Amino acid sequence: DADPLLGLFDDRRSDVDDDDEGQQRDESSTWMVPAQMLIDKATDDPQRSISFSIFMAFCGAMLGPFLDSYHSLFGVLAYDTPLTFPILGSGGDILQCVTTYWVPPLFGLAGFLIGWLYIWLDEVLDVEDVVA
Repeated sequence: DADPLLGLFDDRRSDVDDDDEGQQRDESSTWMVPAQMLIDKATDDPQRSISFSIFMAFCGAMLGPFLDSYHSLFGVLAYDTPLTFPILGSGGDILQCVTTYWVPPLFGLAGFLIGWLYIWLDEVLDVEDVVA
């Protein structure tokens, strides 16, 4: 048997058989190109897609510097032009966030990409919605 992941870029789904005449059963059974699936998902509800994109980028930009700060606090890296924000204590003497100017945009982009990758993989792998 072929690996099911190799069939992601096939022109039709592997679980759909051809009928007796060699024609596909219907147009809805064709396997869409994965990039087109993401485009269709985003254009179904543009306002929701924009809100989701902004939210994911914002979360990445806000959380990224704090996560990145662990590298600075434990001596893993040091920035040439660090930005320091006190978190705990007077003037950050207990805990401070040490980052640099390009970290929030970088993590914002990462949040955006990871958020949409999650949506895209759900579509490609045909994950069913689970309601608790």
